Amino acid sequence: MKCKLSLVCVLVKDLEKSMKYYSKLLGFKQPKHGPYSNIIKIDEPGLKFKYAFLQSGFLDDCYLEPGEPIEGPQVDLLKKYGEGYIWEVSFRVEDIEETYDELVKMGIQPLDMAGNPLTKDKILAVPTGTKCIYIPKKVAGFPIEFIERAF
Repeated sequence: MKCKLSLVCVLVKDLEKSMKYYSKLLGFKQPKHGPYSNIIKIDEPGLKFKYAFLQSGFLDDCYLEPGEPIEGPQVDLLKKYGEGYIWEVSFRVEDIEETYDELVKMGIQPLDMAGNPLTKDKILAVPTGTKCIYIPKKVAGFPIEFIERAF
């Protein structure tokens, strides 16, 4: 499977405050244009989450994603591990359906964002249009997301 590092997601208690902190500390900035230029909100039954993308000035296609969980499994992770916990590492792929098939052939059950088993016909896009699938933490030792960007 061909992929490249796309982003690292960290849990935070206050998204706006954390964005300012990471911008000052690391020099990462929120893009001025495009789908990552705004705070993104997910509001689904059992999963409420807001997040933003902060772009590295060094690697234009690599991001830090601070995320503030409101409801869902990430709330428990934030309580247990605290702010700054890396809750997933994301890799970009060219074809998400092909990646899904490769994972299944390896005996790995792809999951949705809430950690539920995912069927190929149920792969959904997040609000930016990016399609994503996840693999269980137990497979790699940390949560991994595979994404196919819509842009």
